[in-house]
Amino acid sequence: MAQHIDINNNHEIYYLYLNELREFGGTNMCRANKNLQAEFGLESDRAKLLLAEWIALPMSYHNSTKAVVT
Repeated sequence: MAQHIDINNNHEIYYLYLNELREFGGTNMCRANKNLQAEFGLESDRAKLLLAEWIALPMSYHNSTKAVVT
C-alpha cells in the first residue's frame, strides 16, 4: 500500500527522485546533490539545500519509494 505524504513546499519531485536514487543503490547519497544538478539543471546551492531537506524528512518517507504525494 502506498503511503500518503503531505509536502507543501513543491519539492516532492526532487524528494521522490532522491528516494529512487537511494533505492537503486549506486549512489553515495551524501553526494546526491550532483545528481540533482545533472538531472534537473539546478544550481549547486539549490541542490545542496534540497538534499539537506530530503535528509531531514521523516524516516517513514525515506522507507517508501511508492509514496503518493498529496
